[in-house]
Amino acid sequence: MKFLLSYLKQFWREAGNLGYLFITCAWLALMMGVYYTIIKSYPLPYQVLFQAFTYLGAVLLGMLAQKLFYKQSIKESSRFWVLIAITICVLLIRKGFTYHRVWIKTQVSFSLQYWAEQLTIYGFRILTFVLPVYLIWRLYDQQKEPLYGFSVKTFHPKPYIILLLLIAPFIFWASTTAGFLAQYPIYKANFAAAYLKVPSWVTAAVFELFYGIDFVFVELFFRGFLIILVGRYFGPQVVILAASIYCLFHLGKPIGETISSFFGGLLLGVFSYYSRSIYGGIMLHLGVAYMMELFAFLQKT
Repeated sequence: MKFLLSYLKQFWREAGNLGYLFITCAWLALMMGVYYTIIKSYPLPYQVLFQAFTYLGAVLLGMLAQKLFYKQSIKESSRFWVLIAITICVLLIRKGFTYHRVWIKTQVSFSLQYWAEQLTIYGFRILTFVLPVYLIWRLYDQQKEPLYGFSVKTFHPKPYIILLLLIAPFIFWASTTAGFLAQYPIYKANFAAAYLKVPSWVTAAVFELFYGIDFVFVELFFRGFLIILVGRYFGPQVVILAASIYCLFHLGKPIGETISSFFGGLLLGVFSYYSRSIYGGIMLHLGVAYMMELFAFLQKT
Protein backbone atom coordinates (compact mmCIF):
# COMPACT_ATOMS: atom_id res chain seq x y z
CA MET A 1 0.00 0.00 0.00
CA LYS A 2 2.98 2.32 0.39
CA PHE A 3 2.97 3.08 -3.34
CA LEU A 4 -0.64 4.26 -3.27
CA LEU A 5 -0.12 6.31 -0.12
CA SER A 6 2.95 7.94 -1.62
CA TYR A 7 0.93 8.88 -4.71
CA LEU A 8 -1.75 10.50 -2.54
CA LYS A 9 0.82 12.45 -0.55
CA GLN A 10 2.58 13.65 -3.68
CA PHE A 11 -0.72 14.72 -5.25
CA TRP A 12 -1.68 16.74 -2.17
CA ARG A 13 1.72 18.45 -2.12
CA GLU A 14 1.56 19.33 -5.81
CA ALA A 15 -2.12 19.91 -6.52
CA GLY A 16 -4.12 19.66 -3.31
CA ASN A 17 -6.15 22.87 -3.06
CA LEU A 18 -9.24 23.27 -0.91
CA GLY A 19 -10.44 26.23 -2.96
CA TYR A 20 -10.52 24.26 -6.20
CA LEU A 21 -12.08 21.25 -4.48
CA PHE A 22 -14.76 23.46 -2.91
CA ILE A 23 -15.86 25.18 -6.14
CA THR A 24 -15.79 21.84 -7.95
CA CYS A 25 -17.96 20.15 -5.34
CA ALA A 26 -20.33 23.13 -5.33
CA TRP A 27 -20.69 22.94 -9.11
CA LEU A 28 -21.27 19.18 -9.04
CA ALA A 29 -23.85 19.48 -6.25
CA LEU A 30 -25.72 22.21 -8.15
CA MET A 31 -25.70 20.27 -11.42
CA MET A 32 -26.82 17.05 -9.72
CA GLY A 33 -29.62 18.92 -7.97
CA VAL A 34 -30.87 20.44 -11.24
CA TYR A 35 -30.56 17.17 -13.14
CA TYR A 36 -32.28 14.87 -10.66
CA THR A 37 -35.10 17.29 -9.81
CA ILE A 38 -35.78 18.80 -13.25
CA ILE A 39 -33.78 17.63 -16.26
CA LYS A 40 -34.09 13.87 -15.71
CA SER A 41 -37.74 13.95 -16.74
CA TYR A 42 -37.00 15.86 -19.96
CA PRO A 43 -36.53 14.18 -23.38
CA LEU A 44 -33.03 12.91 -24.20
CA PRO A 45 -31.95 15.87 -26.41
CA TYR A 46 -32.45 18.27 -23.50
CA GLN A 47 -30.49 15.97 -21.20
CA VAL A 48 -27.62 15.90 -23.69
CA LEU A 49 -27.59 19.71 -23.97
CA PHE A 50 -27.63 20.02 -20.19
CA GLN A 51 -24.78 17.57 -19.86
CA ALA A 52 -22.73 19.56 -22.39
CA PHE A 53 -23.29 22.64 -20.22
CA THR A 54 -22.14 20.79 -17.10
CA TYR A 55 -18.94 19.56 -18.77
CA LEU A 56 -18.08 22.99 -20.12
CA GLY A 57 -18.71 24.52 -16.70
CA ALA A 58 -16.35 22.04 -15.05
CA VAL A 59 -13.61 22.88 -17.58
CA LEU A 60 -14.05 26.64 -17.13
CA LEU A 61 -13.83 26.21 -13.35
CA GLY A 62 -10.61 24.28 -13.86
CA MET A 63 -9.17 27.10 -15.93
CA LEU A 64 -10.24 29.63 -13.31
CA ALA A 65 -8.56 27.53 -10.63
CA GLN A 66 -5.34 27.49 -12.65
CA LYS A 67 -5.16 31.28 -12.41
CA LEU A 68 -6.61 31.90 -8.93
CA PHE A 69 -5.29 28.98 -6.90
CA TYR A 70 -2.31 27.54 -8.76
CA LYS A 71 -1.02 30.72 -10.43
CA GLN A 72 -0.26 28.70 -13.57
CA SER A 73 -1.12 28.90 -17.23
CA ILE A 74 -2.18 25.97 -19.39
CA LYS A 75 0.64 24.66 -21.55
CA GLU A 76 -0.13 24.73 -25.27
CA SER A 77 -3.68 25.91 -24.63
CA SER A 78 -4.79 25.32 -28.24
CA ARG A 79 -3.98 21.58 -27.94
CA PHE A 80 -5.66 21.49 -24.55
CA TRP A 81 -8.88 22.90 -25.99
CA VAL A 82 -8.82 20.48 -28.92
CA LEU A 83 -8.55 17.56 -26.49
CA ILE A 84 -11.32 18.97 -24.29
CA ALA A 85 -13.56 19.44 -27.34
CA ILE A 86 -12.93 15.81 -28.33
CA THR A 87 -13.68 14.70 -24.77
CA ILE A 88 -17.02 16.50 -24.62
CA CYS A 89 -18.06 15.34 -28.10
CA VAL A 90 -17.26 11.70 -27.29
CA LEU A 91 -19.20 11.82 -24.03
CA LEU A 92 -22.23 13.45 -25.67
CA ILE A 93 -22.25 10.91 -28.51
CA ARG A 94 -22.12 8.10 -25.99
CA LYS A 95 -25.02 9.67 -24.09
CA GLY A 96 -27.19 10.80 -26.97
CA PHE A 97 -26.83 8.28 -29.79
CA THR A 98 -29.60 5.70 -29.44
CA TYR A 99 -30.52 4.78 -33.02
CA HIS A 100 -28.86 1.36 -32.76
CA ARG A 101 -31.47 0.49 -30.12
CA VAL A 102 -34.26 1.45 -32.49
CA TRP A 103 -32.73 -0.68 -35.25
CA ILE A 104 -32.51 -3.72 -32.97
CA LYS A 105 -36.18 -3.42 -32.01
CA THR A 106 -37.27 -3.31 -35.64
CA GLN A 107 -34.90 -5.84 -37.20
CA VAL A 108 -34.28 -8.55 -34.59
CA SER A 109 -36.60 -11.30 -33.39
CA PHE A 110 -38.34 -10.48 -30.09
CA SER A 111 -36.74 -13.47 -28.33
CA LEU A 112 -33.28 -12.18 -29.20
CA GLN A 113 -33.91 -8.45 -28.75
CA TYR A 114 -32.74 -7.99 -25.16
CA TRP A 115 -29.47 -9.87 -25.64
CA ALA A 116 -28.73 -8.29 -29.02
CA GLU A 117 -29.57 -4.82 -27.72
CA GLN A 118 -27.25 -5.19 -24.73
CA LEU A 119 -24.36 -6.38 -26.88
CA THR A 120 -24.96 -3.56 -29.36
CA ILE A 121 -25.10 -0.95 -26.61
CA TYR A 122 -21.85 -2.09 -25.00
CA GLY A 123 -20.19 -2.61 -28.36
CA PHE A 124 -21.06 0.96 -29.36
CA ARG A 125 -19.82 2.28 -26.00
CA ILE A 126 -16.50 0.48 -26.41
CA LEU A 127 -16.04 1.79 -29.95
CA THR A 128 -16.96 5.34 -28.92
CA PHE A 129 -14.20 5.45 -26.31
CA VAL A 130 -11.45 3.45 -27.95
CA LEU A 131 -11.54 4.76 -31.53
CA PRO A 132 -10.71 8.47 -30.98
CA VAL A 133 -8.16 7.71 -28.25
CA TYR A 134 -6.40 5.11 -30.38
CA LEU A 135 -6.31 7.40 -33.44
CA ILE A 136 -4.80 10.29 -31.45
CA TRP A 137 -2.19 7.99 -29.94
CA ARG A 138 -1.41 6.40 -33.32
CA LEU A 139 -0.94 9.79 -34.99
CA TYR A 140 1.00 11.64 -32.28
CA ASP A 141 2.33 9.41 -29.51
CA GLN A 142 2.89 5.90 -30.84
CA GLN A 143 6.66 6.37 -30.89
CA LYS A 144 6.78 8.05 -27.47
CA GLU A 145 4.82 5.78 -25.12
CA PRO A 146 2.38 2.85 -24.89
CA LEU A 147 -1.30 3.56 -25.45
CA TYR A 148 -2.12 6.00 -22.67
CA GLY A 149 -1.75 4.13 -19.40
CA PHE A 150 -1.17 0.64 -20.79
CA SER A 151 2.19 0.40 -19.06
CA VAL A 152 3.31 -2.28 -16.63
CA LYS A 153 6.65 -0.71 -15.68
CA THR A 154 5.34 1.05 -12.56
CA PHE A 155 2.29 -1.12 -11.94
CA HIS A 156 2.20 -2.98 -8.61
CA PRO A 157 -0.87 -5.27 -8.39
CA LYS A 158 -0.65 -6.18 -4.69
CA PRO A 159 -2.15 -2.92 -3.28
CA TYR A 160 -5.11 -3.19 -5.63
CA ILE A 161 -5.74 -6.80 -4.64
CA ILE A 162 -5.74 -5.73 -0.98
CA LEU A 163 -8.20 -2.93 -1.77
CA LEU A 164 -10.53 -5.38 -3.53
CA LEU A 165 -10.42 -7.73 -0.55
CA LEU A 166 -11.27 -4.84 1.78
CA ILE A 167 -14.15 -3.72 -0.46
CA ALA A 168 -15.63 -7.21 -0.96
CA PRO A 169 -17.51 -7.44 2.40
CA PHE A 170 -19.21 -4.10 1.78
CA ILE A 171 -20.34 -5.20 -1.67
CA PHE A 172 -21.65 -8.45 -0.22
CA TRP A 173 -23.59 -6.51 2.40
CA ALA A 174 -25.01 -4.20 -0.28
CA SER A 175 -26.09 -7.25 -2.28
CA THR A 176 -28.54 -8.14 0.50
CA THR A 177 -30.50 -4.90 0.06
CA ALA A 178 -33.59 -4.52 -2.10
CA GLY A 179 -32.30 -1.43 -3.89
CA PHE A 180 -29.15 -3.25 -4.98
CA LEU A 181 -31.02 -6.32 -6.19
CA ALA A 182 -33.42 -4.13 -8.17
CA GLN A 183 -30.50 -3.06 -10.38
CA TYR A 184 -28.05 -5.98 -10.23
CA PRO A 185 -27.11 -8.27 -11.81
CA ILE A 186 -27.02 -6.09 -14.90
CA TYR A 187 -27.67 -9.12 -17.08
CA LYS A 188 -31.36 -10.04 -16.80
CA ALA A 189 -33.12 -13.28 -17.66
CA ASN A 190 -34.09 -13.47 -21.34
CA PHE A 191 -34.92 -15.89 -24.16
CA ALA A 192 -31.69 -15.59 -26.18
CA ALA A 193 -30.20 -18.94 -25.14
CA ALA A 194 -33.38 -20.82 -26.00
CA TYR A 195 -33.69 -18.98 -29.32
CA LEU A 196 -30.07 -19.72 -30.25
CA LYS A 197 -30.30 -23.27 -28.83
CA VAL A 198 -27.21 -22.88 -26.64
CA PRO A 199 -26.69 -23.23 -22.86
CA SER A 200 -27.76 -20.13 -20.93
CA TRP A 201 -24.24 -19.65 -19.56
CA VAL A 202 -22.99 -19.01 -23.11
CA THR A 203 -25.19 -15.96 -23.71
CA ALA A 204 -24.49 -14.75 -20.17
CA ALA A 205 -20.72 -15.13 -20.62
CA VAL A 206 -20.75 -13.21 -23.92
CA PHE A 207 -22.66 -10.37 -22.27
CA GLU A 208 -20.33 -10.28 -19.25
CA LEU A 209 -17.33 -10.18 -21.60
CA PHE A 210 -18.68 -7.08 -23.37
CA TYR A 211 -19.65 -5.60 -20.00
CA GLY A 212 -16.10 -6.03 -18.68
CA ILE A 213 -14.38 -4.73 -21.82
CA ASP A 214 -16.44 -1.57 -21.55
CA PHE A 215 -14.89 -0.91 -18.12
CA VAL A 216 -11.40 -1.37 -19.56
CA PHE A 217 -11.99 1.40 -22.06
CA VAL A 218 -13.75 3.62 -19.54
CA GLU A 219 -10.43 3.52 -17.67
CA LEU A 220 -8.52 4.19 -20.89
CA PHE A 221 -10.64 7.26 -21.58
CA PHE A 222 -10.94 8.83 -18.13
CA ARG A 223 -7.66 7.75 -16.52
CA GLY A 224 -5.53 7.34 -19.65
CA PHE A 225 -6.66 9.94 -22.17
CA LEU A 226 -7.90 12.57 -19.69
CA ILE A 227 -5.36 12.08 -16.90
CA ILE A 228 -2.16 11.12 -18.72
CA LEU A 229 -2.59 13.00 -22.01
CA VAL A 230 -4.56 16.10 -20.96
CA GLY A 231 -2.47 16.19 -17.78
CA ARG A 232 0.55 17.12 -19.90
CA TYR A 233 -1.01 20.54 -20.44
CA PHE A 234 -3.00 20.96 -17.21
CA GLY A 235 -0.66 19.55 -14.57
CA PRO A 236 -1.53 17.21 -11.66
CA GLN A 237 -4.69 19.21 -10.89
CA VAL A 238 -6.12 17.47 -13.96
CA VAL A 239 -7.05 14.75 -11.45
CA ILE A 240 -9.75 17.03 -10.01
CA LEU A 241 -10.94 18.13 -13.45
CA ALA A 242 -11.15 14.54 -14.72
CA ALA A 243 -12.95 13.39 -11.56
CA SER A 244 -15.57 16.13 -11.99
CA ILE A 245 -16.15 15.15 -15.64
CA TYR A 246 -16.32 11.48 -14.59
CA CYS A 247 -18.94 12.38 -11.97
CA LEU A 248 -21.04 14.32 -14.50
CA PHE A 249 -20.74 11.37 -16.88
CA HIS A 250 -22.71 9.37 -14.28
CA LEU A 251 -25.73 11.70 -14.31
CA GLY A 252 -28.73 9.43 -14.78
CA LYS A 253 -27.35 6.65 -12.59
CA PRO A 254 -28.61 6.35 -8.98
CA ILE A 255 -27.54 9.53 -7.19
CA GLY A 256 -25.41 7.65 -4.66
CA GLU A 257 -23.42 6.12 -7.51
CA THR A 258 -23.03 9.54 -9.13
CA ILE A 259 -21.70 11.11 -5.92
CA SER A 260 -19.32 8.25 -5.16
CA SER A 261 -17.96 8.36 -8.72
CA PHE A 262 -16.31 11.72 -7.96
CA PHE A 263 -14.35 10.34 -5.02
CA GLY A 264 -13.53 7.12 -6.88
CA GLY A 265 -12.42 9.23 -9.83
CA LEU A 266 -10.10 11.22 -7.58
CA LEU A 267 -8.42 8.11 -6.20
CA LEU A 268 -8.06 6.34 -9.52
CA GLY A 269 -6.91 9.58 -11.13
CA VAL A 270 -4.14 10.05 -8.57
CA PHE A 271 -2.98 6.46 -9.00
CA SER A 272 -2.89 6.67 -12.81
CA TYR A 273 -1.28 10.14 -12.92
CA TYR A 274 1.69 9.16 -10.77
CA SER A 275 2.08 5.53 -11.81
CA ARG A 276 1.47 6.35 -15.51
CA SER A 277 -0.53 3.14 -15.62
CA ILE A 278 -4.26 2.42 -15.76
CA TYR A 279 -3.96 -1.27 -14.89
CA GLY A 280 -4.74 -0.63 -11.23
CA GLY A 281 -7.95 1.17 -12.15
CA ILE A 282 -8.88 -1.63 -14.52
CA MET A 283 -8.34 -4.19 -11.73
CA LEU A 284 -10.49 -2.24 -9.28
CA HIS A 285 -13.22 -1.43 -11.79
CA LEU A 286 -13.51 -4.98 -13.08
CA GLY A 287 -13.19 -6.47 -9.61
CA VAL A 288 -15.97 -4.35 -8.15
CA ALA A 289 -18.23 -4.75 -11.21
CA TYR A 290 -17.94 -8.51 -11.34
CA MET A 291 -18.33 -8.89 -7.57
CA MET A 292 -21.56 -6.91 -7.81
CA GLU A 293 -22.76 -9.19 -10.62
CA LEU A 294 -21.72 -12.36 -8.77
CA PHE A 295 -23.12 -11.45 -5.35
CA ALA A 296 -26.42 -10.30 -6.85
CA PHE A 297 -26.68 -13.51 -8.86
CA LEU A 298 -26.01 -15.61 -5.74
CA GLN A 299 -28.60 -13.68 -3.72
CA LYS A 300 -31.25 -14.22 -6.39
CA THR A 301 -30.50 -17.91 -6.88
